[in-house]
Amino acid sequence: VRGLSKVKNNTFNDAKNTAKRKILINNLDISFPLIELKKIFGVYGKIERASIIAKKDCGVVLFKSNRSANRAKNDLDSKWF
Repeated sequence: VRGLSKVKNNTFNDAKNTAKRKILINNLDISFPLIELKKIFGVYGKIERASIIAKKDCGVVLFKSNRSANRAKNDLDSKWF
């Protein structure tokens, strides 16, 4: 267990309408591995890109579809990783 996640849809808007496909994961331990993040979220659908922002103790996952992002958010919000 690395920390309590607070998964939420990001509020960023851009020309490609990625806001509904992008999820922000808060409270990640700075040592949380990117491969593990991709494994956890990859169960919900294809990931376009993922990253961990160590300075802010968070991660970002961009799914290829809105449906995948919504399923991940609903299932993983406030879960321990």
